[in-house]
Amino acid sequence: MSRGITEQDVWKAADVLLLEGARPTIERVRLKIGRGSPNTVSPHLESWFARLGARIADPQAFRAPDTDAPEPVRDQDDRLLAGQLLDALLNDPLGFGIQRRGGLVEDPHRAV
Repeated sequence: MSRGITEQDVWKAADVLLLEGARPTIERVRLKIGRGSPNTVSPHLESWFARLGARIADPQAFRAPDTDAPEPVRDQDDRLLAGQLLDALLNDPLGFGIQRRGGLVEDPHRAV
């Protein structure tokens, strides 16, 4: 079952794009998320840009807004996201140059 995108989805995608050195645009965010219409992404991306200055000034604020979900649900979501991020890093879809060999993670850019 497909679900619509949320402000949190857009903020996470925009944060990743920014950390990759790319300017978050509606199209780039849509590509990063893998779904969503420009009309849905646009207001969420505008709110991301509107709060970016304050988030940079306060590193603790540099995260997507909390949801109204109960704490156990948020904790489970955090664990799921952490697992997805680890899997993404190990499989290198963002081009970090990290490779997995024999259960070990190797960085080909690291000096030997």
